[in-house]
Amino acid sequence: MLALENLGRRISEDRPQMKFARNPSYGDDVKWLLNISKKLGPHHIQSFLGNVWKTVVSPFLLQDLAYDCARYLAQSQSFPPVANPSYNNIIHQIRSQPKLSQLVTKCYETYFQCIHQRLYHLTPNDYEDFVSIIVHAKRAFNWLIEGPNAFQQLLSSIKRSKSCKKELWSKIVSSNNSQNSLDQH
Repeated sequence: MLALENLGRRISEDRPQMKFARNPSYGDDVKWLLNISKKLGPHHIQSFLGNVWKTVVSPFLLQDLAYDCARYLAQSQSFPPVANPSYNNIIHQIRSQPKLSQLVTKCYETYFQCIHQRLYHLTPNDYEDFVSIIVHAKRAFNWLIEGPNAFQQLLSSIKRSKSCKKELWSKIVSSNNSQNSLDQH
């Protein structure tokens, strides 16, 4: 946990493109700490979540960690324990565990920052990657009850941005509609 605190000091000095990386250089170390916390038990997961909330700023890593912790808690809290909890049980953990909800909320906030930071430096060659970030983010936004509203606010802010060209907006809408139809099946 001291390593996470030290990491928080180091990350605050990173450039935005490094802060919001899909696979930050420290990601494997944080995941290793999560595995140690899992072996020590649910109490240590709660402590881990509190430290991660303070230090990690990659929305991609936050999303992975939140889901992995929720899956672990869903496994450990079911009786008898199950190896593969259902998606609904995992989402229930995210919504019912305050530290997980807090982590997912921070995930929203960092996605918002990440997407807007990228939006201002976007070229047409980057549109596909940018849209894939939005699709990836939408999954996390759907984990909390207020998430879909927060996601719509994110989309509205993107649309209002001067950097959002018609071509980009049509790709975002098309991708969002495709994801909605997949979610319904």
